[in-house]
Amino acid sequence: MPRPFAAKCATIPLVVLALTGCATMASDASRRSLVDAERAFARMSAERGIRPAFLASFADDGIGFNPAPYRLREAWSARPPQANPKQNTLDWHPVISGVARSGTLGFTAGPSLFVDTTGALPPSNGVYFSVWRRGPDGVWKVAADAGIETPRALTDADFGADPVVASTTATAIGANSLDDADAKASGGAAAFASALASDARWHVDGRVPLVGRERVAAARAADARTLRFVTQGREAAPTSDLGYTVGAIDAAGVPAGHYLHLWAREGDGAWRLVVAVHLAPA
Repeated sequence: MPRPFAAKCATIPLVVLALTGCATMASDASRRSLVDAERAFARMSAERGIRPAFLASFADDGIGFNPAPYRLREAWSARPPQANPKQNTLDWHPVISGVARSGTLGFTAGPSLFVDTTGALPPSNGVYFSVWRRGPDGVWKVAADAGIETPRALTDADFGADPVVASTTATAIGANSLDDADAKASGGAAAFASALASDARWHVDGRVPLVGRERVAAARAADARTLRFVTQGREAAPTSDLGYTVGAIDAAGVPAGHYLHLWAREGDGAWRLVVAVHLAPA
């Protein structure tokens, strides 16, 4: 909120506070509805099985990773269902979340546990990260989802505070500007570090997620490779304060995996990387 001028009309601070309060309440309500949608998704998975829950909860163009991005509903609908829909179970719940000022784009993340009830596969701990889109009908659907395996189970406390989505009033810009953000984060460790938000999170398959610009930058600095993020898809909220990109990671011409990046636009108008999910190549 801009600092009001005390010498101006005394009603200005009240008006600014009132408008800010309305925006906060709208944001809180949108966040609650998003978390409710995530919990309903997880509950459906427990009650009916993974496949029907994912098909019901993903948008028609919703992206999954395996490890490359693909349209989940299209791919899963083409597969025959398992004889036992609960042969495999996936348990998860949201811990962190955030929404754009528009209330139409948001994200959630939390711990997950995959279990094959036949015992053919060992249980697998992980962390999921989902980007959600709210349609004109008010229903949230998953727009993109990327999970990682972790070497241990994570507690809710491991996730820390919700990432900050600043209420920027910067000029609206198109989703294609997110391609430029991916390009600026490409290169060596310094380029990646310069793109990070102060509370950035790095989810790398096989590792425990890191939280905080300094910790993420230090971990990235341990990798001497030059990495290029090749954007294959993007979406931004109408308010231009939150968006995401998906694509491939290239290391000097060698495939190095795939990614889902969540971007928040700060007061200076620049996109900052809030969550980076990096998956190893197949």
